[in-house]
Amino acid sequence: MTSCKTKNTASSRLGSTMKLILLAAALLAALAVVSAAPRQAVKDSSVASASAEVSESNDSPIIDGDDDDDNVNAFLASQSNDSPLEEVDNETEESEVAAVRVKRAAGRRRRLARKHRKRRHQRQRRTQLKHRLRRVRQQRTKRVQRQKQARVARQNLEAAQRAAVAQKAAADAEHAAFERGVLDKVQEHLNRHASRNGAAPAEARHAEADNLVVA
Repeated sequence: MTSCKTKNTASSRLGSTMKLILLAAALLAALAVVSAAPRQAVKDSSVASASAEVSESNDSPIIDGDDDDDNVNAFLASQSNDSPLEEVDNETEESEVAAVRVKRAAGRRRRLARKHRKRRHQRQRRTQLKHRLRRVRQQRTKRVQRQKQARVARQNLEAAQRAAVAQKAAADAEHAAFERGVLDKVQEHLNRHASRNGAAPAEARHAEADNLVVA
């Protein structure tokens, strides 16, 4: 039984080792293929470029010193025919560039003029608001001054009226006192005469009144 178990363990270990070896070999083969693919692509591209250069060199006209004058003249004519087109293209590009520059310059001038107009409008608006605020302040100051002057005038008028009323009351009181003094003196004078003549005070008063009326 022990020998059977040992044989099974050894066979299992051998099988796992073989599997690992086969896996490593497959990985090495895949790496070799992957590394060989870029080299082949570079080789193919270099071959294709070389063949293209050879075909271009075969297609291009070769002018040697031994060729005929007709070929030379034809080649020069073809070159001279191509140059005006290039000049026209250059002039067209220059005109387009000039037109673009002119358009951009006009746009810059318009933007600058718009900015100046906006600033001028803002300055005018600020100046108008400043003048309006100044007028409002002046009007308010004048209104306050007029109100103050009217209040002072009203107070002065009321004070003058009170002074006039007081003065009139004082004059009335003085006149009443004067009248009372005069009447008291007259009464005293009449009483004195009445007592001197021995007559009744009423009769004396009547007689004195008659004398005063006669006088």
